[in-house]
Amino acid sequence: MPRVALGGLIACTNSFVRQRRTAEELRHAMRLGDDAIGSPTVGGTIKACAETLGLRGCESVPLPLILSGISGCLTTEARQWTLAQFREGLDRIGPVDAIFLQL
Repeated sequence: MPRVALGGLIACTNSFVRQRRTAEELRHAMRLGDDAIGSPTVGGTIKACAETLGLRGCESVPLPLILSGISGCLTTEARQWTLAQFREGLDRIGPVDAIFLQL
């Protein structure tokens, strides 16, 4: 059975806002496990894509889903933290056949 890793970073950022999004704020916005896969944002998109492509019987495995909202750009620390979360997630779940990130 194909294994598909699901996750994402959903953020609306702009350079007009002077206050930058911090790693701590992203920590509070992160969903893991069933909270990530069960999210209508990612879960609904995956279901629609799978149906469109005629895919059946895929195992969904969770990566972090970070729903950070509207803010200024991410700080360097926040970008590094986010990358580390996805790397750790991939290490944790093991080999996958596909990765779906909603960005």
